[in-house]
Amino acid sequence: MNRHLAQYNVAKMRGVFEDPVMDDFRGALDAINNLASRFPGFVRQIFDDEYLPWGDQSVLPNMSVWDSLESLRDFAYRSAHGNVFSKRDKWFQPLGRPHLVMWWFDDEGEGPTYEDATRRLDILNEKGPTAEGFTFGVPFGPDNTPL
Repeated sequence: MNRHLAQYNVAKMRGVFEDPVMDDFRGALDAINNLASRFPGFVRQIFDDEYLPWGDQSVLPNMSVWDSLESLRDFAYRSAHGNVFSKRDKWFQPLGRPHLVMWWFDDEGEGPTYEDATRRLDILNEKGPTAEGFTFGVPFGPDNTPL
């Protein structure tokens, strides 16, 4: 059995994806996705171009799978992704709720779905961090125990 870490994050855009306010973000997206795909610990990206979290077309979802919490943390904060992330207020507005959730899963099939990921984000918002959904601030290990 192979345990992997799923991460799901959402961001509420300041305009529709094609809006000029999103130009710099759109321009950086391919480079960041390419960096992620080559980053140590990256397993795969999960795409669903049709999914709208909470039915809101202004919410942009992103999901990927990693081999460890450390690999994901290094990518998020210690790579060029961190530079783009630091400019997020230019493109995205506050959600007023958690925007990131992570969980461990047995990676033997197709993996997590966007619907399940949004459910986990909702649970994190309602109950706080648990093995079902946690954050960098309150992480859980592959055995689902708090770190």
